[in-house]
Amino acid sequence: MEILRSGISRWYQDPWVAIASIVGLTFLVYLNTLGVPFQYDDSATIASNPSIHLQQFNFSGIKKAFTDNRPVSNLSFAINYYLGGYHVLGYHLVNMMIHGLTGCAVYLFFLRTLGPSSAGVALLGALLWATHPVQTQAVTYITQRMASLATLFFMWSIVLYIVARSWSGQKRIYAYGAALLFTLLAIGSKEMAATLPVIIILYEYYFISKFNAHAFIQNWKYWVPFLLGVSTIVAVYAWLFVLGGSLSIDDLKDLFTKKYIFEEYTPFVRFLTELRVVFFYISLLILPLPSRLNIYHDFPISTTLFMPITTFICLVAIFVSIFYSVKVSKRYPFVSFGILWFLITLSIESFVFPLDLIFEHRLYLPSIGLFLIVSWAFKKVMQTSVITASRRFRVSLIGLGMVVLGFYCVGTIQRNTVWQNEIRLWADAVMKSPNHPHTHNGLGAAYLRAGQVGQAIQEFEKTLKLGPNNLLYRIHLSQVYEKVGRWDESIVLFEEAIRLDPASAGAYYNLGRIYYKQNKLELAEEALKKSISLNPAWAPPYDLLGTVYQKYGHWMQAAPVYERLLQVIADRRFEPSLYERHPMSLPKMVPDKPVVHYQLAKVYEKLGRYEQAVAQYQEAIRDMPFFIPVRLDLARLYAERREFDLAQDQYKAILEEDPSLVEVHFNMALVYELSGDLKGAAIHYKNFLDLAPQDPIYASHRQVAEKWLGSLKMKGK
Repeated sequence: MEILRSGISRWYQDPWVAIASIVGLTFLVYLNTLGVPFQYDDSATIASNPSIHLQQFNFSGIKKAFTDNRPVSNLSFAINYYLGGYHVLGYHLVNMMIHGLTGCAVYLFFLRTLGPSSAGVALLGALLWATHPVQTQAVTYITQRMASLATLFFMWSIVLYIVARSWSGQKRIYAYGAALLFTLLAIGSKEMAATLPVIIILYEYYFISKFNAHAFIQNWKYWVPFLLGVSTIVAVYAWLFVLGGSLSIDDLKDLFTKKYIFEEYTPFVRFLTELRVVFFYISLLILPLPSRLNIYHDFPISTTLFMPITTFICLVAIFVSIFYSVKVSKRYPFVSFGILWFLITLSIESFVFPLDLIFEHRLYLPSIGLFLIVSWAFKKVMQTSVITASRRFRVSLIGLGMVVLGFYCVGTIQRNTVWQNEIRLWADAVMKSPNHPHTHNGLGAAYLRAGQVGQAIQEFEKTLKLGPNNLLYRIHLSQVYEKVGRWDESIVLFEEAIRLDPASAGAYYNLGRIYYKQNKLELAEEALKKSISLNPAWAPPYDLLGTVYQKYGHWMQAAPVYERLLQVIADRRFEPSLYERHPMSLPKMVPDKPVVHYQLAKVYEKLGRYEQAVAQYQEAIRDMPFFIPVRLDLARLYAERREFDLAQDQYKAILEEDPSLVEVHFNMALVYELSGDLKGAAIHYKNFLDLAPQDPIYASHRQVAEKWLGSLKMKGK
């Protein structure tokens, strides 16, 4: 491999030894993560995400995973699910492999950038980056494979671009092609990779054109086509997956100004706060003590440019850093490039999109720029006359690097122990961020999943006290109250929510849901109608209101509700809820389309609209061919209308899917009997008797089957 050639004989300067060291040490420090359970957003990304629940490895299954947001990451989760379901071992092995390969790319990038005589410091820099405790959130936290996978492809794209610039002929074309492919995969893994074109331009100007503007322009035929290819990939991806194929002003406005569910601040306040977050990130890289690492940091917001005053100081510091980087770029190109790398790659998640304020995994890609500076500084110090002349100083400096590396390894292993248990992870967050409602909410959810309802109630009550305006916190506390029968307190929660926000469709829906569970149908109907009037495009209140009307027996009112619900959920397709569900799976809020067709079919039956009922049953089956309850009811309806051939078709379809369903054999026999097909009836009565267990619930059916077969035998047929 020409990428790996260095021609240097020392063992640590052998690229293959370096790569083996990076991969080996990475696996060693993350070995205690193999049993870490799903945590935090893993519930939404994996446990409750039907698009990655790949049951068959075929085009339609892959397409379903690949058309979601961040398609490459989702496809990797889908393959994990296909191979191992919810078993976390496979997910963690893939995350560790991604991290190890990214470390190799970082090493090759440092080696190519710092020069072939820098193999030792390139290896040290890559090892320090790979073992740094702050990276645990991007590696141990399964969902943040999105960050690590994007960085993996980002780094290999840059390495291949650098190699392509040193090659010629077909080899250069192949390297460019591979770099573009990795760019596509990086963008499809996470949007932060969209900064790649800017980094490529900087690298070309700094380290290939050597700050020679004339040479930079003269070499346009080498980097402009590649840059156009990368920019096209970024633009197409943004249009298809971020904007959903739309370029409307409203979509763009929503993209850059929408609020996340736990945010209570404006985009401008977020921008001001992020100025300080940048330097907090740097402090985490400098001093990654376990006491400073947290799954959810409670970072105080900046209300104005001067409140607190550190906001203004950080703004000035960022401008000074950029000015300094430009000013000293020719004298200290590695320092300049490293600073700009850090700020540019951090910008999308920190300043462009309105995401949560702070997460450690956002440092995964940006930190590479700072470790490039560390590697260069180590090399510079090693080349000073004092260090070069004195073996003792040289050994001491190397020893210092090994001590730091050891400190990082121990810190990473220690931090990973916190991730090994959901309650431990959120108890750690509560200890470090005691005044943020979200940490108490996370701990409450962990207690609830562990069956510790009392502790869950305590944490959810603290959550609501700290965040009284957040509807989601009320929903969580209400759900626990319902588990222990504290219905009146649940009602009070949502009555208070309505007083705080009279236009909250969610509050009215949850109030109606509780009334329905209490069998207070009139109050439930009133609340659900109000919810629908406040948000006519929201599906859950229609679904529950239809159920209320069915329970009433008000079929005329139920029909238009389900008809409207079908319009609201539009082209939503069935997502198999009958498959294994993980304890972290989120409750399904939007009903599946075939289920709504099924409910509407039953309502039409009650109203005597048989043709419409049949049409709805068939629509449900079209969306989900093996929706057995639908086929059973459709077969019954056909039989009642003496359309025996059509009834038999439905029963046959069910038995093709599952021949062991004893009730279906019995019903099939009845249909054959009614249609005069005695041979078919005998076959299925016998199948029923062979398959039906000796259980009292089948006693009457057994009597019918045995009596019928007995009479048939007496007649000699």
